[in-house]
Amino acid sequence: MKEYPKDLIQKFLSNQLNESEIATLKDWLALPENKALLKEEIKLYHLLNAHFQAFDAQKAFAKQTIKISPVPPKAVVKKLRWTAVFKYAAIFIGLLGGYYTYIQLSGGNETQLIIPEETITLQLDNGTTKILEEAGSQQIATASGQIVGTQEGNQLVYVNKGTATEKLVFNTLTVPYGKTMQVRLSDGTQVHVNAGTTLRYPQQFGKDQRTVFLDGEAYFSVTKNAKAPFTVQTRGVAVAVLGTEFNVSAYADDAEISTVLVEGSVSLSAPKATKTFQNPILLQPNQMGLWNTQTQQIDVKEVAVDDYTSWRFGKVIFYKKTFAAILRVLERKYNVQIQNKYYALDDQRYKAIFENESIEEVLHTFTQSRLFSYTLQNNVIVIEAPKK
Repeated sequence: MKEYPKDLIQKFLSNQLNESEIATLKDWLALPENKALLKEEIKLYHLLNAHFQAFDAQKAFAKQTIKISPVPPKAVVKKLRWTAVFKYAAIFIGLLGGYYTYIQLSGGNETQLIIPEETITLQLDNGTTKILEEAGSQQIATASGQIVGTQEGNQLVYVNKGTATEKLVFNTLTVPYGKTMQVRLSDGTQVHVNAGTTLRYPQQFGKDQRTVFLDGEAYFSVTKNAKAPFTVQTRGVAVAVLGTEFNVSAYADDAEISTVLVEGSVSLSAPKATKTFQNPILLQPNQMGLWNTQTQQIDVKEVAVDDYTSWRFGKVIFYKKTFAAILRVLERKYNVQIQNKYYALDDQRYKAIFENESIEEVLHTFTQSRLFSYTLQNNVIVIEAPKK
């Protein structure tokens, strides 16, 4: 066993290590017996704080887990009720592991994650494609040159001509990973379009109906028009409304299509070939309709709508979401590729909130809950079991 690095341990406990000292401590921790010694130091450190400084470990632990906490299975909840001091010590071990894995990601042969700069595109009725710069300003015209809308920064605004059109002419907005966009349709309906989404819609709506086609996720604030119901068509569910606010998530690589109602009312209809539910299902505010495309079953339940709509403001909230599903969301938000080789994490469920963090900071935070290693390989973030 290498000489006990007392000074480094004290600096670690007070969060004062520099990069050189971190490397030295990491080298010392390569031996299992040294890891055990560090754990005992942490326990003793916080026991002393608790005795002499009235250290409130419960509050400290709560502060550390406000951002992310695993959701334990009900059957093992009692087994997880350790003393407050041991909870806090475990978090510190997690912080240590997370810090080292962060350095591993940043300090290998590949020193920087390269995120490609994707562009938002708008395909017009004549087949031409426009590039939409996020701070850009331009006009949207028909094949004949008639102006039907404009781009104003991060929003497309379509002109309301006042009269419904007989022949529908469609535009297709494609928002890549790492971007979001807003569209104000010709009827005044406001749509927030999330990353990795394609939205197809008419430049002008018809008299009797307003239908758009969604592959991905979008939040709709629909202008009321009793004579022309508004319908969102996805690959599995049609969402029909008169005027309301709701969120639809229908990504092709997700097994479920969700509709979350914020206000008003919507009805959900299955494809005609499906016999699971013949009559439309009505949602009330604060309810979510979850359609499983594999089992063709629908589940309706009460939810906190902010958990599903906060992405509009750059915030991501995970509520009892599996790690596998979380990684798909992170790939879309940050436009990165993540490969998980630590399969035991896939079905773990978490509650977490992120806002302005980088992808490295997000992964670092997850390691505080359950240790894992992550490295950068060919510009792909690879997650693996922690190295012993």
